[in-house]
This record gives sequence, structure tokens and C-alpha cells, in this order.
Amino acid sequence: MYAQFKPREALAEPQKILQVDPNHIEALIKTARAHIDVGDQIAEQGADWKERKFKEYKIAEGFARTSGSGDRAVATDRAVVTDLPKSTNFGASRRDKVAS
Repeated sequence: MYAQFKPREALAEPQKILQVDPNHIEALIKTARAHIDVGDQIAEQGADWKERKFKEYKIAEGFARTSGSGDRAVATDRAVVTDLPKSTNFGASRRDKVAS
């Protein structure tokens, strides 16, 4: 599913693994990545789009930190965040937060 860029569906497999082994590094990282992709796919419209995106990113951060790769995930996120469009308030606040 991940290869077809269906991140919600891609969450199913690593979640099965995490039920058996909650510390499975690869499953934690794939789950974090999928939540980032879910957040990225949320359209910037409607009253709560910012909150929905932020929720997915916070979930991803939790899985990344649990995997022990949280610092690497934040470093990667810094690179990604610099590419966010400056036209959105969400992108600007996320970019500013990560850059600090």
C-alpha cells in the first residue's frame, strides 16, 4: 500500500507488528512516516485542517521518538519543513518551530 501511496492503508501492516512487538523499530518508523504522509495529504481547507494536520504530525513524532530515531526524524523534518510553502500559516508556524 505504501508503494501505491495510500498511507492510511499502509498503517495496517506495521500496526499488526506493533501489537506483537511494540518496540519493533522498522514498524515504528514506517508508522511514523505513514502518519506524516497522512498529514501531508490533508487538504488545506475547512475549519479544522490545521488541527487535523498537527494531530497526524504529533502522532508521527510519538512513534519516531519511541523508535529511538526521534532526533533523526526531527533532523529530517527540518529539511522537509524548509520546503513548506510560506503562503500557509501552518507551514510558517511549523517551519519556525522546527527551525528553533
